[in-house]
Amino acid sequence: MTEIKRQIAFRPDRLSMCQKEEEKSALAQDAKKQTTDASQTLGVTSSDYSGSLLIYDGDCAFCTTASRWAQDRSQTLKIASWQQLDLEAFNLTEEQVSTKVQFWDGENQRMLSGSDAVCSTLASLDGLAWKTIGRLGLLPPLRWLGIAIYPVVARYRHKLPGATEACRID
Repeated sequence: MTEIKRQIAFRPDRLSMCQKEEEKSALAQDAKKQTTDASQTLGVTSSDYSGSLLIYDGDCAFCTTASRWAQDRSQTLKIASWQQLDLEAFNLTEEQVSTKVQFWDGENQRMLSGSDAVCSTLASLDGLAWKTIGRLGLLPPLRWLGIAIYPVVARYRHKLPGATEACRID
């Protein structure tokens, strides 16, 4: 009975700073443990992966929704939040993956980022329309336009539909 009262009375917004830091530390340790497990579950453990992989920011609701939308339209595309992957295996840094979406093109063994990643993702989807839009987006002058627009969209992604403050890039 007292356990139920404790659960009802628990208010996360009233945790002491020490308790919050302890929780963050515990969550970070859990995330580190899960990285290897998640990579193995995805079948993606290093950059020798031969398929297409979209790497997004799992803390951002907009990025997660967009990535799942893409996966639903492809039989071969895999998606993974960067928090689930061993970034060193893909020669990526936390700064790169937290500010730009990444696309691993396993067929050509190369990593694309930002607008090139978005267009390559579209080109990898099922359906002629998506493939055409994606391929056109990789050609000048549309590619140049994408390169100019992507930083603006990324900077304000926290204001897009479905996004939260966790999507903010400082």
